[in-house]
Amino acid sequence: MIFALVAKKALSMGLKHRAESHHDGEKPAGGSKVALILRAAIRFLQFVLALTAAGIYGHCIVVLNQNKDSWTTNCTYAVIVGGLSCATCILYMMPFIKSHAFFIWDAVLFILWVGVFGAFGKIYINQDFREKVKVPAPHKPSGKKGQKAHKPPPQHTKMVEKKFHHLNNQMMKNTVWLDAICMCLWFATATYGLIVFLKSRRGNKKVTQMSQV
Repeated sequence: MIFALVAKKALSMGLKHRAESHHDGEKPAGGSKVALILRAAIRFLQFVLALTAAGIYGHCIVVLNQNKDSWTTNCTYAVIVGGLSCATCILYMMPFIKSHAFFIWDAVLFILWVGVFGAFGKIYINQDFREKVKVPAPHKPSGKKGQKAHKPPPQHTKMVEKKFHHLNNQMMKNTVWLDAICMCLWFATATYGLIVFLKSRRGNKKVTQMSQV
């Protein structure tokens, strides 16, 4: 419910800013070809990384359900965040959408990715899932027939990796850093959008003051 209200507010602010910019004849901020290509590349990267993360966590949900493991809340949350990010990037790719005007929604997605990174980071970062297990030592024949061993075979310890909730630990560790990249990218676009939005608002005020003189 809160996210829906924030999204509605961000949409109304973005559409209002777009209308004002169009009315005042404002040129797109950072409208050079290099800037446009750079922004498109960042949005495409956000889309690809979010889609990859959502796919991995979706696979985790399948594995957990197959093993009748109820630890699916975090993965479901991550899939939802990845889906929202992908949908947002698709909308931002439309030519009539000024993505910097929706910096509030970018900030919301940044906070959501912080949640994903925190939920899985505290489990997989700097966590060693290996445990010591006692296994029988390799049997060495005595070479004498009919001789029985009076002592049980010796044992030695071996480090064995234990899966956390039936999931591949290394894959999950790698995905945590993927979440961190997504988090940083959405923070960058939210910050950039805020800067451009404030600059454009100042420009609109100057134009309005000049027209009233």
